[in-house]
This record gives sequence, structure tokens and C-alpha cells, in this order.
Amino acid sequence: MRLFLAFWILGMALGGALEWDRLPDLPDREGFAGVFSGVVSEGEEDFLIVAGGANFPDGRPWEDGKKIYYDGIYILPLKEDSEWRTAAVKLPIKVAYGMSVTLKSGQCLFMGGKNEAGSRAEVLEFSMASGKVKITDIGNLPRVMAEGVAAVVNGEVLVGSGGDGAETQREFFKMARPDPMGVEWKSLGWPEGARGRMYSVAGVKGGKFYLFGGRDFAKSEEKKVNRIFGLDFLKDCWELDLSSGMWKRLADLPEARSAAPSMAVPIGASSLLMLGGVPVDFWRAQVAARPEINGQGMEHPGFPASILSYNTVADQWTEAGSLPLKGTFAPVTTPVVFWDGKVIIPTGEIKPGVRSPQVLIVEMEERK
Repeated sequence: MRLFLAFWILGMALGGALEWDRLPDLPDREGFAGVFSGVVSEGEEDFLIVAGGANFPDGRPWEDGKKIYYDGIYILPLKEDSEWRTAAVKLPIKVAYGMSVTLKSGQCLFMGGKNEAGSRAEVLEFSMASGKVKITDIGNLPRVMAEGVAAVVNGEVLVGSGGDGAETQREFFKMARPDPMGVEWKSLGWPEGARGRMYSVAGVKGGKFYLFGGRDFAKSEEKKVNRIFGLDFLKDCWELDLSSGMWKRLADLPEARSAAPSMAVPIGASSLLMLGGVPVDFWRAQVAARPEINGQGMEHPGFPASILSYNTVADQWTEAGSLPLKGTFAPVTTPVVFWDGKVIIPTGEIKPGVRSPQVLIVEMEERK
């Protein structure tokens, strides 16, 4: 691994610290938003997989550039001095903005997503065999789904939220695999009174599932505090106790946020960290600065790097420092991958329509 920076974020309330480093950049000059990512294992070796995604290779959105979707798969052996390689196989389709989880059994699942033709429902299992990526189609989600979240809670795969491009959905599902080559789904419902949402952040702590923020399609053109460009940014947060099947409303985010890397990072005895994201007030300020291109442009400062910490015992949000930005950017619309006590944040969108090939890695340090 090539280490480019090492920063400490200390918080007495967190019971730990984060040490930030960098892995080798993805071998793509642009990088991607909405990739699938996870860790697969073969024998004693672990490999980071990054697949699919979307970018604007031939012109930015404000230059009428077209978003392009991809089917490429990149592999990074997770050991010293390793480099990325491109897999010989590709995804069955060009796709981005789906949901990813890593399984303790050494595989990862890439689910749903979307492309120019619409939202998807495929569930693909990735594994390694003789040093090569193996892709197995194990079925479909219960409905097409993109821009949602997924998590593993007590060994069970959960997926939900997101939508089909026309509307957001209000349901979560738990996966069952009575047959290794197929999947079944059980509904976990949805918190009563909560709006559907996309680009929210999931979290897992103490065997419970958490859902933070996101955004929904506005139901009218009426001006509202957390509304911009037909989108309502959300600040409500929820907890799901899988043992009882009950949802519980939690303290709201300090501000409505969307598109932070998901999942939230568990640290200490009772904290979950939300790494960055896009606050609606920040977006509105960028639009005011460059109204002719809706706040886009290379003059955009990059998305906020502030970290929010949620305490599951106190039911309270606090500010907890920021992502280190020396030579890097705070990414959005990208997954968080957990591996060996570390957190990996691959690639992502760093300004509207602008991606980065950067790959951040975070060591979670527990204070003695």
C-alpha cells in the first residue's frame, strides 16, 4: 500500500480515533460515482473489488457532457505494495448506483442499480477462484432498486430504500438463501410516517440497523426550507430492531443531508460516524454563486468534509471533526467497505459531475 497521508481525528466522546491513509488510485483518470465495492477472499488473501459506476469522460454536465455507465471490474490485492489490475470478466450490464455488502464467508453481493435504460434488480455474488473474479447471478431483488442502502446485521443481509427513478420506495427487505443459487426476501416494513428516500446512509451498531437522512422527490413546487430543484432533503433518522421488527424515530440530523458515503462508520462503544454528505444549504449557496450553471463548475469548492457522530445511547448528534483533505476530496455517492478493522472509501463524486480515482483507507483505533 502507498501511504500518502496520516491524519488523526480525536474525539473524547467517540472512544477512539481515525487514522487516514490512501491506497493506490484506481487506474482510471476520471474515477467514478455510484460504484459497487466489497472485499472477496481466497485462502489467506483478501481483494478489494470496485465495479461499474458512472462518469462524464467527454465533457462536464454544464458543458452538455453525457453521463456514461460502465461494466469494468478492478481488483486490488489488500497487501503491501500491491497495484490495481483490471479483471478479464465484466459485469453483465453497464450499471451504477446500486447496493453492495461484503459477507463474512469471503464473497460480496452487488445488487440493483441503474443505467440509461432504467433501474435494475439483479443480485450478483462475487468471489475469487484461482486468483480470478467469479460472478454468479443468484436471483433478483423483490423489485427494481437504485440509490438505496444495504447492510449486514447479525449475519443477515438487509436492503431497501432507494427507488425506481420515478418514485422512492418505502420498504426494507431481509434476504434468505434456502438455495445457494437463489434468494428469497422477507419484508421488514418501513417506519410509520417516514418518507421514501434515496441517497441515505445506513449504519449498524449493537445488532440494530440505522437509517440517516437522504432525499426524496418533492410532491409540489412550493418553496420549502429543505427543498431545491424538486428534491426534499431529509434530516429524520430511524432505528430498526430486527429482534422485534420495530422501527423507532431517533434524533434528527443537525441539518438535512444526502449522498454521504454509506455506511456510517461504527466507532467506540456507541457511536456511528456520517462522513460528509451534501447539506441542502451548501447546495443552495453554490447555486447562488454560479446560478447560470446551477452551482456546478470547476470553481465549486468540493463537498463538505464535516463528520457527524451519532450516539446510540444518548440519541444525540454532535460534530466530530472532518475528513482530511490534503491532496484529497470529500467524496459522495460511493460505498463504504469494511475490512480488517479498517474502512475503505473508493473513488466517488468530489464536485457535481466530477469524480476522483482516489481511494481512502481509514484505520479505526480504539483508545485503551
